[in-house]
Amino acid sequence: MLLLLVFLGLYNCVQFPMTQRCACSEFEENTCRYIFYCSWDGSSCIEMQCKYQQKSLCSKLMSSYSCKWNEVAQTCEDHKYECSELTKDECFIFLFGMDCMWQDNQCKPQDCTEDDNCNPLKCSKINQKCGQQGSDLDCSSQTPETCSSFDGEGNICSLNNEQECKEYYAFSQSCSSYEDRLVQCNSICHYDIETQSCIPKECSQITEESQCNYYLLDVPSLEMIPCIWRNDKCNEVTEEDFQTFNQFDCIAHGLVFSSWQSSTSTCKLCTSLVHNPEYEFYELLMNGIEILKWALVYIALQI
Repeated sequence: MLLLLVFLGLYNCVQFPMTQRCACSEFEENTCRYIFYCSWDGSSCIEMQCKYQQKSLCSKLMSSYSCKWNEVAQTCEDHKYECSELTKDECFIFLFGMDCMWQDNQCKPQDCTEDDNCNPLKCSKINQKCGQQGSDLDCSSQTPETCSSFDGEGNICSLNNEQECKEYYAFSQSCSSYEDRLVQCNSICHYDIETQSCIPKECSQITEESQCNYYLLDVPSLEMIPCIWRNDKCNEVTEEDFQTFNQFDCIAHGLVFSSWQSSTSTCKLCTSLVHNPEYEFYELLMNGIEILKWALVYIALQI
């Protein structure tokens, strides 16, 4: 697949689509062996196969819940996990196709009956009670203390700037949708005080070096924007920056969109990206990528 990085303006800044990642064929052997979704088959870097994975990459999380380590044979094997095999910390995971809940001191398949483990992607939660998907929210009747209901279909109750409980669609692709909710705007987008508007995040909006992290997430557009502190301000990373990065910075800024070339000690942006299969389950489920946005929105609002 052709490179789908987004190049911006004359400065050649880069943004990465979070629904994609480098093809395994981009990685040399030394790098391939440590990429969780790839395997080295002895001659080339291929899509991950359990039988080739070392123990550290054969865990539930690192194998996307598809492999299990056999202590007797000392090999990594294909394995389809059931809810009953998950610990309490692992139980409420709605990524990787897992859909479980913690009930009666054990992990069980999700059935929307457990209030504390109510999956916002498949269940509704009205007045703190978990129920079946598609229930009427009736946000206007809820108090500020209970204004956190959702219907499992993307609609949520949320407080606006006037502390009124209103119904909103959680998967908005526009930051302007958050203008009447300052808290959510500053979590997911950026509130511009001068224009009094909610706008997409940019590295230049960060004024403290300690806050200028390796990248920021543009949730509405599902893009990752690499940032770097330079000349006393936070800048977007350019294509030229990647060419000068050492191994650590190559990985920290590029994640699964760049490749460290040990043979030449250089950082290379991937020339081909493939669809990230971690999101295929959700695309099939909801005919799009809205479920990923829900997860990102949910995470952002916890920060």
